Amino acid sequence: MADGIAYQNKDILFKVLCDEYKSKTFKVYGLDLPPIKEMLPADLPMITADEQRCDNLFLLEDGSLMIIDYKSSSSLGDIFQLGAYGFRAADAYFTGKAGGVQRRLNLVVIYTGNVESAPDQYDMDSIVIKVKQVFLSKFDGDAIYEDLKLKVTAGEPLTDEDVMRFIILPLTDKKGSPARVREMMELAKKVKADRQQIFIIAGLLTATDKFIDREYADKVREWLKMTKVARLYEEEKIEALTKVAKLYEEEKLEALTKVSKLYEEDKLEALTKASKLYEEEKLEALTKASKLYEEEKLEAVINTEAQTRRQVAQNLLKGGAGILLIMKATGLTRKEIESMGDDANRVSNGTQAL
Repeated sequence: MADGIAYQNKDILFKVLCDEYKSKTFKVYGLDLPPIKEMLPADLPMITADEQRCDNLFLLEDGSLMIIDYKSSSSLGDIFQLGAYGFRAADAYFTGKAGGVQRRLNLVVIYTGNVESAPDQYDMDSIVIKVKQVFLSKFDGDAIYEDLKLKVTAGEPLTDEDVMRFIILPLTDKKGSPARVREMMELAKKVKADRQQIFIIAGLLTATDKFIDREYADKVREWLKMTKVARLYEEEKIEALTKVAKLYEEEKLEALTKVSKLYEEDKLEALTKASKLYEEEKLEALTKASKLYEEEKLEAVINTEAQTRRQVAQNLLKGGAGILLIMKATGLTRKEIESMGDDANRVSNGTQAL
């Protein structure tokens, strides 16, 4: 049994299956369900390492989910596990999206050719998990193989029903022989239509992942990666990643430009404010200095004029001029002039005494 499809191979397989499963139905398996709208990732984020995941998860055109699991044995435990996965899938894709409307969940188990019967429900009274069943033991694998081989060999186009039969045919073998898987893989390589060919091989790898020989499966995957369609998908993936990277760089550049512009605007605003404040403070300082200078200059002029008038008055006193004349000449008061005379007399008397 294989250990599972490697992660790097899942990218291509999932892309192929997503594109090709659209609008297809499982009526060829006996399931009366709406066509497939979209294939969804089966690795749900809430699934823990010790829990099983299903093999396929689909969104159908009526808005319901279809979960498919391939089994080579039957047990009530398998139904319980599939139900648990169903609840998680419903929580992931329905919660907050149903708008109060109940959504349908289709649990499907496809049993390999060695299983002829199995319980179809797990009844826990309040909770009943019921599954839809497909028993591949009821299919005539040899007849289907011969019919498909005839069409492929003749180069005839395959119908959607042919393609869906192709995918599950290896699982119809009651002995689970790896030889039937190899037969179908080699036959699929001869399908003329490129997209049908790669879809069939991707579907075979997914459907038989639990049962196929790993070494052979790895060889098929390597061959698959070399096909024209697979290379096209890989180119599309690279192109998409390039676009995402380019968009990220553009958004990063835009964000940096905005931040830089905002920084420059803030810096300019700060500089403008600082410059304005500096000019205001400088003007205020100059105004204060100028006012102080004018006041001091005025005070000096007034002092000088006062000294000059006093000097004139003293000279007139010495010349014997009268008080009235001196008052008119200097603008001094009588008291100021008489005090100057008293000072002069005191100086004169002091000189005579000596």
